[in-house]
Amino acid sequence: MSWRLSSSDRVSYTIIERSTLGSAGNICRDCPRTFEPIDRLPADNAGEKSREYRFVDSSVGKGKTYSYRLQLCEETGECRESQTVEIDF
Repeated sequence: MSWRLSSSDRVSYTIIERSTLGSAGNICRDCPRTFEPIDRLPADNAGEKSREYRFVDSSVGKGKTYSYRLQLCEETGECRESQTVEIDF
């Protein structure tokens, strides 16, 4: 998974969250999902030109469906959610 932050974003860290289809609270594809944080990454300084990020989830299982989303958080602790991405392995 990779993403890029614009230089105007005031994100100081990113929380990566995952939901696994078929796990407790995630029984059906069209039902609301339960997400759990799996990692937290610091953001580069706002002065950096390249604010590209990459995350590899090494704990996935073949034949499962995962959904991921990001919580983009400011220094104050205020966070906003990204769109959800679904991946079949």
